[in-house]
Amino acid sequence: YKIRILNSSYKDFRYLDTVTMRLSLNNKHIDNIWKDVLDQKCRNKIRQAEKNSLVIQRGCSEKLIDDFYTLYINTMHYHGTPALKREFFYLLGNLFDARFYVVYKNSRAISAIVLINDNDLAIIGWGASDRDYLGFRPNNYVYWESIKDSVEADKKIFDFGRSGFKANTYSFKRHFGAVPVKIDILKRNPENIYKKYQTASIIWKKLPRKVSYYMGPRLCKYLIDL
Repeated sequence: YKIRILNSSYKDFRYLDTVTMRLSLNNKHIDNIWKDVLDQKCRNKIRQAEKNSLVIQRGCSEKLIDDFYTLYINTMHYHGTPALKREFFYLLGNLFDARFYVVYKNSRAISAIVLINDNDLAIIGWGASDRDYLGFRPNNYVYWESIKDSVEADKKIFDFGRSGFKANTYSFKRHFGAVPVKIDILKRNPENIYKKYQTASIIWKKLPRKVSYYMGPRLCKYLIDL
């Protein structure tokens, strides 16, 4: 068994503690979030993105899911992690209140996220990007657009998803004003997942992409803690 619970009272964070990063939207206007919550570095990168003629599309169309998935499998391979099946995301879009946000540069998909709405909560379940286009700041752009949509939809909490405390993704989300909430993982033999899969991740990165694309979805169901 494995049970994940939020521990909002936890304050003594240690490096790579499993956390989720959350931004309170309760009674906040988007202009106040822009001025008072996002830091200067984040605002500058969003402005850069807007000057780079990026185009964003939202929805659950097959094309958006396919464009997201192409970015997703490449990103997962880069990080040394098996990818879920494409069909999983089709079902997610059809059965849940989920939207796929895809950023394009000259008609090329360069960044994408999956935003899931659940009552007062908007949560980013997955994100992916083309590393060759990071200089255009598409990740800052897609996160900001999804935050704006969540404010307009009267969501109370925007959840950026899971990170290791002080890891690179943690630092990125902090620029948006997100704060960590500890995720306690209850299981028979507690383990740090970031250390547990460290060697396997290195090996996975070195596999040919065709092999990882084929094997990844078949392995995921056995890797419940990923």
